Amino acid sequence: MVSSDAWSGRKSLTGSYSAAIPFSLALYVLGYFGPIYGGVALVSGLANLAGSLWVLYKPTETNAWRMFKVSSPYLFLLFVAMIVDVVLVR
Repeated sequence: MVSSDAWSGRKSLTGSYSAAIPFSLALYVLGYFGPIYGGVALVSGLANLAGSLWVLYKPTETNAWRMFKVSSPYLFLLFVAMIVDVVLVR
């Protein structure tokens, strides 16, 4: 892989996780979900952002695979937080 392509891929990865944080938090800020979801979205979003920045600055295949493996549990946590929030808060 050419280094510029690798850099583009890392920037894309970081950008996609960076975009997920505002969108997931918007559901809380706009009032669709309560504080349980908001807390989970904030903490897990920041953890994902930290991980993607780690891949950006320490670009190894192992780090990239770690972030890939974390993305599905991240979404799972958000969906569980949505369910728990609706059941307990509303």
